[in-house]
Amino acid sequence: MRQFPTTLPFIKGLAELRDGVYAYQSGSTDFGLSNAGAVVDDGEALIVDTLYDLNHAQEFLDAIDPVTACAPVKYVFNTHSDGDHIFGNQLFPDDAEVVATVAANAAMTQEQADLTASAFDDSRRPDSPLHGLADFGRPFDFHPVRVRPADVVFSGEKALRVGRLDVELHELGPAHTVGDSIAYVPSKKVLFAGDLLTRDIVKVVWSGSVANWVKALERIRTFDAEVVVAGHGPVLSGGEIGAALELGIAFWSYLYETAGALFEQGVPADEAAARIDVDTFPDAALTLPTIITAIYHDMDPDVAFKPVPETLEFMASKITQLSRSCPESATSADP
Repeated sequence: MRQFPTTLPFIKGLAELRDGVYAYQSGSTDFGLSNAGAVVDDGEALIVDTLYDLNHAQEFLDAIDPVTACAPVKYVFNTHSDGDHIFGNQLFPDDAEVVATVAANAAMTQEQADLTASAFDDSRRPDSPLHGLADFGRPFDFHPVRVRPADVVFSGEKALRVGRLDVELHELGPAHTVGDSIAYVPSKKVLFAGDLLTRDIVKVVWSGSVANWVKALERIRTFDAEVVVAGHGPVLSGGEIGAALELGIAFWSYLYETAGALFEQGVPADEAAARIDVDTFPDAALTLPTIITAIYHDMDPDVAFKPVPETLEFMASKITQLSRSCPESATSADP
């Protein structure tokens, strides 16, 4: 068996992690630049996530073409419903089955792509409340995106067979979103984590559960994976996996416990967000009201999640403030 490097440089492109198991890294932690992956064996291929627009998805397709030329894509697995993981689905063959959790698939709608395109179009206007996000949208073109939802949905667990390889799908959400799941290739000890586990925590909870995110991280630990393909940032291996798990558990536990105490005191969510110290994780300030509101929802389901437009406007205002006081700090936020 071939030997593979224990640490993978974080550069854009395709890298083979184990025989037939690949990561496609974005090479950047800038907003919206996510990773993808592939499992290829015995004339069949599974794709994991499909990036944020058709241009980036086509780059991924071009990169994997040498390894899928004799192994047609059988499955496209979406780890969750965020656009930066599903908007490229339409470029894959019609006979490839798109697979996602029931909960994720419910959020995989054309409305999501249309709202994304509209928001970033609006951000280009200097007088727009979203103008602070203008630079984030420039690498992408969302207008041609036609959201392709799942053909096959599951809850809990699902087994796939790719050539001679078993691939396990495990639903671990709601956490980052309402329908997070991971893919694990047990014979290769490679786990595709989506946004649940990354070196630099993806610090937003759109419609998920902070309490369950901590449980999801504990569950990921039990797989004893040797390599983790994160949804953003570098591939993790060896001690990097444990360090990322500990960091994520500590971060989400701190916010949950601190916000929980304020909830018990009757402090409104936005006021609680203003009180909570995130100086150790300064980029969390961009989405903190949304995160705290999600924690309040954990504690009282009658508390509604923050609407996405409200979150985007808050992010834009914070980025504008940061750019005025410290321009270099507002260039690569990726909640």
